[in-house]
Amino acid sequence: MYWSHVGAKTYSFKSTISFKEEDPASVLFALPDADNHNLDISLGEWADHYSQFDNWVRLNALVGITGYLEVFLKTITRAALESDPGILHGSSRAVDGVRFLKTNVKYSMKDHADDIAIGDWNQRIAKYERLFGTAPPSMKGSVAKLEDLRRTRNGVTHTFGRASDDYESIIDANSKPQRNVSEEKLVKTLALIGRIAKEIESDLAPNVGDYETIYFYHQWDKAFDSNYQTELMVLKKQVGQIHGRSMGNQYFQELISFYKAV
Repeated sequence: MYWSHVGAKTYSFKSTISFKEEDPASVLFALPDADNHNLDISLGEWADHYSQFDNWVRLNALVGITGYLEVFLKTITRAALESDPGILHGSSRAVDGVRFLKTNVKYSMKDHADDIAIGDWNQRIAKYERLFGTAPPSMKGSVAKLEDLRRTRNGVTHTFGRASDDYESIIDANSKPQRNVSEEKLVKTLALIGRIAKEIESDLAPNVGDYETIYFYHQWDKAFDSNYQTELMVLKKQVGQIHGRSMGNQYFQELISFYKAV
């Protein structure tokens, strides 16, 4: 979505080259009649406003990036703990969580997983390490950047993209400038979050195993398609639709057999 915006922005600014800053914005842009008065400005003013909006888009992109990382961290932590509940007692692989999944209808580690995304990043990393040992290098070595990202997110969602203390005064009602986020910083942040996610995934893969697919099978209502395919084939098809890819028949046969044997 962001790069679609960048393309539209680039095209819009290139379209102004043959005009003057003092020309009305309406020479290039139009709105529905009811809103057209909102473009009663010059192209120079339009450019200033659009540049501010462009920065606002990047600020909100950072909000999304922060949310994606937190959701990923909570989701994979939950899968790891439900698959390998012995982690909570320092006894990884002492028992297979699928056994509890099958026998306890309320089996869930959601509360434990949600807790890992609460607090600042020093606290989150400490919680991660209490559960899983040493945190991935990219996460542990990027506390300052992650904290800056967390504070930026809070600023966008609570104080219009400003610092939290910019609006503490009950007297000063003047608008404060937005925090500036360059495209270079956004791209670097995307790369950092990608590295952190990959390292977390690699770190917790031994604990998670194939729990997510087993969980899906457990929750599945097992209603076959109308063409009377086997349970294996229907499961394979539905998992493929969720993940955009699918494993072979042997994988699903072994998964079904494992689930039923536990």
